[in-house]
Amino acid sequence: MARARSDGEEKGDDTEERAKTACLRLLSVRARSRKELKERLEKKGFSASVISSTLTDLQRVGLVDDNEFARMWVEERLRSRPSGARVLKWQLRRHGIHEELANSVIEKALDSEKELGLVIELAQAKLRRLHSKAQPGAEIGREELARISRFLASRGFSFDVIKEAFNNILEENAQEES
Repeated sequence: MARARSDGEEKGDDTEERAKTACLRLLSVRARSRKELKERLEKKGFSASVISSTLTDLQRVGLVDDNEFARMWVEERLRSRPSGARVLKWQLRRHGIHEELANSVIEKALDSEKELGLVIELAQAKLRRLHSKAQPGAEIGREELARISRFLASRGFSFDVIKEAFNNILEENAQEES
C-alpha cells in the first residue's frame, strides 16, 4: 500500500522530475560531463540537493558517466579537430574531468605514433595550402615553417613532435626529388 505524501514531498518529486527532464534534454543533444549538467541545472535555479540527487540517479543508470564522456569527447576531437595532449587535457579539465582521468583517456587515445601521424598530416595540409599560394617551384622558407610550427604548437603539440614531423616531411621530400 502506498503511503500518502505531503504537499512538500510531491513538490520535491516534481522538482526532481523537472531536473531529470532538463538533463535528458541536454543529453539528447550531446554527451555531457557531470560538471556541465550541474552548472546548467544551477543556472535553471534547482537546489543543490535536487541537483545532487538527480545526477546521482542518472549516473546510477549510466546516463552520466565522465569516463565515457571523456573517451567519446577525445575520440571526436581527434577526428574533427586534431589537437595534442596539452590542449586535449586543458579542454577536458574545462569540462570538469579530473586530471588523472583526462591523462588516462588521452594516453589510450593518443600514443606517440598517432600523435606524430596527426602532426605530419596537419603540417602537410598547411604546406599544400602555402604551395598553392606561392609561385610555382618556390621553396618553402623558414618563415613558412615557423608559421606552421606556431599553428601546430597552438593545437597543443610539443616542439619535439613538431620537429620530428618536419624531419620526416623534409626527408620524404628529399627522397621524392632524387
